[in-house]
Amino acid sequence: MTKHRLLKRFCVHAVLLAGCAVFAFPFVWLVGTSLKRNEELAAFPPRWVPRVPWHSERSPFVDAGFYGPVEAPAQLAAADWERLRPAIEAALLDAGGRRLEEWRARPTASAAAPSGASAAAQTPSAWAEADRAAFLEQLKRGLWVQAREVVPDAVWRQPDSLPGFLGRAVTAEMVARTWNNVVRTLGVGEVKVRHADNDLVQPESAGAWEPRGPAQLDPAVLEGESCLRVGYDFSRAETFTLSRTLRLPVAVGDLRALNIPIHSDESWHRLEVTVESGGRVFRAERPLWMDIRTWQEAEYTFKAPAYRGSRAILLEADGVAATNLADPHTVRLTLTWRRSGRLRAAFDKYIDSYRWALRYIPFDAQLRNTVILVALNVAGQLFACSLAAYAFARLSFYGRNFLFGLLLATMMLPAQVTMIPNFILWKSLGWYDTLRPLWAPAWFGGAFFIFLLRQFFMTIPKELEDAAKIDGCGFFGIYWRIMLPLAAPALATVAIFSFMGAWNEFVQPLVYLSDERLFPLSLGLNQFRQEQAAEWPWLMAAATMMMLPVIAVFFFCQRYFIQGVTLTGLKG
Repeated sequence: MTKHRLLKRFCVHAVLLAGCAVFAFPFVWLVGTSLKRNEELAAFPPRWVPRVPWHSERSPFVDAGFYGPVEAPAQLAAADWERLRPAIEAALLDAGGRRLEEWRARPTASAAAPSGASAAAQTPSAWAEADRAAFLEQLKRGLWVQAREVVPDAVWRQPDSLPGFLGRAVTAEMVARTWNNVVRTLGVGEVKVRHADNDLVQPESAGAWEPRGPAQLDPAVLEGESCLRVGYDFSRAETFTLSRTLRLPVAVGDLRALNIPIHSDESWHRLEVTVESGGRVFRAERPLWMDIRTWQEAEYTFKAPAYRGSRAILLEADGVAATNLADPHTVRLTLTWRRSGRLRAAFDKYIDSYRWALRYIPFDAQLRNTVILVALNVAGQLFACSLAAYAFARLSFYGRNFLFGLLLATMMLPAQVTMIPNFILWKSLGWYDTLRPLWAPAWFGGAFFIFLLRQFFMTIPKELEDAAKIDGCGFFGIYWRIMLPLAAPALATVAIFSFMGAWNEFVQPLVYLSDERLFPLSLGLNQFRQEQAAEWPWLMAAATMMMLPVIAVFFFCQRYFIQGVTLTGLKG
């Protein structure tokens, strides 16, 4: 009997846990997507777990986790794969080394790979042995991913010819694609100065970049763009800087922005920019994260961006410059990179979508509007519905049952039927494009909530009401001192349902609001989806932030919710 009970309990708990996993999966997927980057969403096969950023204190470096292990193809039997795998890997490495040398010899790519590559490894001799080995492993994996897609069926049917075919199939373009995917390089392009009318300003003279700290500069061509490759070593210091002086034909006060092309190395180190001119210093309002592995043109503007979602970074005046640059036509630009540790890099990567979502969405104003609507709707439903329910449950008057049936009949009317008459009514009152139509109806009660509270009030023993009357308590006193305290579970249920309905309401704000300053979060999220349809991680981050309050309220109030739904109370 004991074993039977234990088995039954185990089965019950297993079913409950399985149900929790099934219902929690959409939320887990939502949060997981918000922690990813767009390239992770486009990966195939899909990655369910967000990728941990590869961290390095030196540059250039190899991302040893970009390509996964060499996997057996479905076209080969397991025995053939185990037998041919060493020959396949050797053929890929040999062909990759030859094609890498061929690619580096091209004029457009001669500077893309660091100079001084050893003949054996075809990787920079300045790299440590671990980096050299990591590159060869990634080269092998990357070439296998690309080359196996071009293997014809005839070769798969004759597996012994596969190593030779792969050696011939590897191209310099495959090697270049693998290099660009796994080798991370930091580079700085030529600074562009823009006038207030957005025209480019050609500097009269420009000094060379001056590195300070553990950094060195070399001319290079990265992805076809001439630049200075920045080699750094954060193991020797926490920061390094690049500075240069520009002589401009216009004063700094007439400038609109500075555009700095940066080839990021996806290291998640932080770049801070300082501009000194005319005896003043301007600092960037936020750092620029090295979050991608390609070119980005960072725009630093002297005036606030025209719209909230701009990627431009504002240069804010921050006191008097420490140097003697009193000439407003002379600008000293300083780029400071700060080291991000492994935990800081992972944290910055995971909250990046939330950071951008908050920049594009006026979350503070929309949250304020949503909280106002939620508070007024909850308060109105609790007050109006509890009064009406108390009247239907405890007061005897002519036509009570008929009116209650008529009230329930209104639940059969779809919201779409009353939408146009309601719109005409509120518009005739001059309430269009205000928040009033979104909370005023709650103060007239809702049929379902009145029904719910009435059923609960009817379970309360009449003896309590009679005792209160003997003590001299009136109808409103009984309602306030007896009914409401005993109906706390039902009132909590009404409050939770009202909160969720007002928080997630979308159609009514869409109908009655056109002023973006009055938008609640639901409309703001929809507007964000329309403007940033391609940024799925940002959209998932915004949706997660909107869902969290609802989940928190239900989690902390679930006891009252369950009690209210089951309509428990005192029995006579």
